[in-house]
Amino acid sequence: MLTPQQLEAFMRHQPVAFIAPTDQSTPSNQRAPLRPCGRHGMSEFYFSVNANALPAGQYQQGPNVNLYFFRKGLFRYESVMLSGRMEILRDPELKKDLWRPKNRLFYHHGSDDPNYCILKFTTTEGRYYCDLKTEPILIS
Repeated sequence: MLTPQQLEAFMRHQPVAFIAPTDQSTPSNQRAPLRPCGRHGMSEFYFSVNANALPAGQYQQGPNVNLYFFRKGLFRYESVMLSGRMEILRDPELKKDLWRPKNRLFYHHGSDDPNYCILKFTTTEGRYYCDLKTEPILIS
């Protein structure tokens, strides 16, 4: 079993995180955003997203989602799947804190752009997979 620090490093080094709704009331619509724009250990992840995009509306209707990180090596496949809830945040201070200069390509009015919002994922449970074995992850 990897330590929490090793698991965090694994997730930090993956180029994308796949997000998939798990509510039965919501049609499956998997997304592959860029890396999280912020995080607190393995318990909270933040993503920049367009407020008018389909996922933002979906998460209002059904906030239960899975967050999936993976790495396929030559001889080894590793993954971390986290289950939890997604919230849509429009807090101006948080948007400023998580703002990145590259965001200006999509949000011309900066962190105050009305289409710029933040998705906050809060982990409730997780699993780690490697070498045909899976084990639970303790979330603190």
